[in-house]
Amino acid sequence: MDSKSPSSTHIPLIYTTFLLWLEPIAAFSGTIQALFTPQPFLAIITPAVTDISASPTAVESLLLAQLGSMYLYFAFISAVLLRYVGSQRPDVWRLVICGQMLSDIGHLYGLWLVARLVGAEGVFWNPIEWRSEDLMNIGLTWFGFLLRIAFLIGVGVRSGR
Repeated sequence: MDSKSPSSTHIPLIYTTFLLWLEPIAAFSGTIQALFTPQPFLAIITPAVTDISASPTAVESLLLAQLGSMYLYFAFISAVLLRYVGSQRPDVWRLVICGQMLSDIGHLYGLWLVARLVGAEGVFWNPIEWRSEDLMNIGLTWFGFLLRIAFLIGVGVRSGR
């Protein structure tokens, strides 16, 4: 085989299923919810004790539109770019996944911050206390974050020529 031919990387099913299918669908769903059903979406992404009865405010509407746009970008990158480059470009996968991991850190920080501000910080750290909404929001974010770390350190990923 020619030494200049591109290397191929085996990307395990757990990564492709989550990164190419589940996460883009969840992100696109988040886009729709943030833009078109803002009050129910705020109830999903904030702790149960948060008063959202006067929501969305003008500022919340702006932030939800921006969050929805970020989710749409996230969905596009996962569903389109990673498929486009395929396993022939593990370097692009690592760069994209690193960027997504940075987004996860910001998302988790925001969830923790709001939980702390409304006196529900214990819920953020205790999955036993999570509502189904928290499982989808906090749990899915933690899972994606840990899965990205696993990918970046090479767990299950095999390269070859």
